[in-house]
Amino acid sequence: MSLPRHPFFEERCAGVLLHLTSLPDGGRSLSEACAFADWLASAGFRWWQMLPIGPLPDNSHSPYSAKSSFCRGDYLEGKWDAFRKHCQGLGIRLMGDLPIFVPADSDDVLEKPELFRLDNLGRPEVQTGVPPDCFSATGQLWGHPHYDWPAHRAENFEWWVRRIQTQLEWFDAVRVDHFIGFYHAYEIEGQAQTAESGSWQLAPGREILQALVDARLGGALPLVAEDLGLLTPEVDALRDDFGLPGMRLLQNGDELDEVFAVAYTGTHDNNTTLGWLDGFAERGLSSPFSSLGQALQTLWHSDPALAITPMQDLLGLGASARMNIPGAIVDQWAWKLPQGSLSIALADQIRERLDHAERLVTKL
Repeated sequence: MSLPRHPFFEERCAGVLLHLTSLPDGGRSLSEACAFADWLASAGFRWWQMLPIGPLPDNSHSPYSAKSSFCRGDYLEGKWDAFRKHCQGLGIRLMGDLPIFVPADSDDVLEKPELFRLDNLGRPEVQTGVPPDCFSATGQLWGHPHYDWPAHRAENFEWWVRRIQTQLEWFDAVRVDHFIGFYHAYEIEGQAQTAESGSWQLAPGREILQALVDARLGGALPLVAEDLGLLTPEVDALRDDFGLPGMRLLQNGDELDEVFAVAYTGTHDNNTTLGWLDGFAERGLSSPFSSLGQALQTLWHSDPALAITPMQDLLGLGASARMNIPGAIVDQWAWKLPQGSLSIALADQIRERLDHAERLVTKL
């Protein structure tokens, strides 16, 4: 029997993807974050989506290398509750992001090593990644340790429940990154140098989600399944049985005809939409859209109830404003919102377009 769908994802509305570190001051001050929320509300948006907000190690700028699932980074002068209250007063909802795996040197692993598959030296006995494909002849080696599922099952997935519940204390909803990993995960020998010799192994995602439902005393889950890529009927069933919306990407050529879904022009791992469109011309190919404006209109007028746009697309920025290139090491995660770019004129223009697309919301 399927769980009910959360009403958050049945309201026709729009949102913006902007990580806290992309604010001009890197997300350090409460006032700047509140000012951005004010601008979102003035433009008629409902959602502000961020990337993971855990504390980062000194050697990484990637939000997905956070040292803890249970602590926030040094953002907003430590005044997160005041920030949430401000957003709630504007009718702005916050969406977080939960990586399905955690780094080997994270506090999560150090504090609960028995929940991970480690060797006697504390190194990953089995590590994560994805197999070779058209993008990489040797696959992707992420290096995160795999979970010891029998150990998690023995504690009735209490660590997982706490991990997700913690995020839901900070955000109104949470995107689950690499949702496919709740059904099966690609396992690679711990000391392997490539991902060529791994194998897919089943994961207890259904048990994890049911434990979360039980802990919340039933009801709909405010989670979004990042289900991009090659899926299986089993992954679709897991998502649908727990009433979760999946994701659709305009840049991927996905069909935007399902109401219960979250549609994007692109994500943090994609080029900006203008950069993507410019790439067709550079390769002498026909572009699927005549302009960035047409691409945005297509997204906003599409069927999915929630449509989210990276901030770079709203500003009409090209490839130089891209947030991340998967697999690249340097000059990633560095883009900042230009000072003075949040104009009243831009907000008014967007508000009119959202109104025409029947996505305009007012404060609740």
